[in-house]
Amino acid sequence: MISLSESYTGILGVEITVSTYREYKDPELATQIIGTIGKIYSEEWEELSDKGYSYNDYVDKSGVEKAFESHLKGTDGKLTYYFDKSGNMVKSEITSQPKQGNTVYLTIDSKLQKVSQEILAKHIKKLNSSGSKITGGAVVVTKVDSGEVLASANYPTYSFDDYYNDYSSILSSPNNPLFDRAFRGTYPPGSAFKPLVAIAGLQENIIDRYTTVKCVEKYTYYEDYQPSCMHYHGTMNVISSISKSCNYFFFDCGRQVGITKLNNYSRLFGFGEKTGVETAESSGVLAGPKYSSSVGSIWYDGQTLSAAIGQSDNRFTPMQLCVYTSTLANRGVRYKATFLNRVVSSDYRELEFENQPVVVSSMTLASFIKVSQSVFFGQLPKEYENVKEVPFGMRFAMGILALLCIVTGIFPEFPFLTYGIPAVLSCYFDLFSGFVQAYVFTLLTMVYISGSLPEPETAAAE
Repeated sequence: MISLSESYTGILGVEITVSTYREYKDPELATQIIGTIGKIYSEEWEELSDKGYSYNDYVDKSGVEKAFESHLKGTDGKLTYYFDKSGNMVKSEITSQPKQGNTVYLTIDSKLQKVSQEILAKHIKKLNSSGSKITGGAVVVTKVDSGEVLASANYPTYSFDDYYNDYSSILSSPNNPLFDRAFRGTYPPGSAFKPLVAIAGLQENIIDRYTTVKCVEKYTYYEDYQPSCMHYHGTMNVISSISKSCNYFFFDCGRQVGITKLNNYSRLFGFGEKTGVETAESSGVLAGPKYSSSVGSIWYDGQTLSAAIGQSDNRFTPMQLCVYTSTLANRGVRYKATFLNRVVSSDYRELEFENQPVVVSSMTLASFIKVSQSVFFGQLPKEYENVKEVPFGMRFAMGILALLCIVTGIFPEFPFLTYGIPAVLSCYFDLFSGFVQAYVFTLLTMVYISGSLPEPETAAAE
């Protein structure tokens, strides 16, 4: 190109122009995370013109492209032309050198991201081939002790090639592949919410590890609302109720804690609030009088029972579940979620900014650590000693508890055992069977292996 430009300057019909283009090494990798670029819309021009943009510039529209635009954008140079009195250009010179934007390093591990996408797609297709009706799903992987997002996969997804060359095909695809389920999709957490209710009960001294409740299946405290447990469990304490996912125990515990305090504890674990990640995300929904009033409904005390088992109006994102689980693993310390690792100069020689972990909130969970360690270190009923025999519903509560790797069958080949850092995997599947039901799987193998959790004897000390 340089040779051609030098040799053919001034040749009639030959014009050399220099342009830039966006190159994607893998156009299907992390599309929702990376985001898109496009021409400036008319409604954007007034604001962007004041920031040094030209009308024909391309700007970042979504994802980390948009979030880190201030780091990525360079500065235009100036080319000055000189004309004589007859209007003939006599010379031109660069009076202001252009400056390239900085380079942004993300927290995303490209290999882990690729594996996440492949496994998610593989297993959804496998489940659908067995008769399920799964329309979408998401996987989020975070680093427990910093809040860094290591991978975030969506299904269905799209490629940048289609986005820029065949956008209509994406719009016509079923189940909205443009929608980021990992950060904007909200789903009822189900039994994954029960450990939080246990924490609230323990912290408020409503229960302790020895408090017992007799599960007789139907909970009859209220006359007009009497939900049932899935089984008749008999006498339960907090340890056995978690191991058997006893609704009855958590109906009673949640009722005594009350919806106001339940929601206060929920916020400490990141529910009902944005996680802080730089891309667009939902804050989710906390069930309670405030939300009911906002949608023109009335909140009744009995609804606290269903809220206490992760139902009612509770709706959270997979990212929020990751933050929640990480906070449990960190013994009450919650970190801001982030995609940003560091920013360096365009020539890679200077470090412009290095992101540091940010603690959003913290609380002491000594009593709960004792309970969680009791469950994990052998005080389960004998029939639950083999994790492969833990019932499907149980995997919700036990995995999210930071009771370590209880996920089996869905992601057996996920490479956490060799990944070498504390990580949390939260996976949602959208299942349509009259209503949307969310299933959560949380993988915390590396949390334990890397020592993020205390040893049993340490945890047992108040």
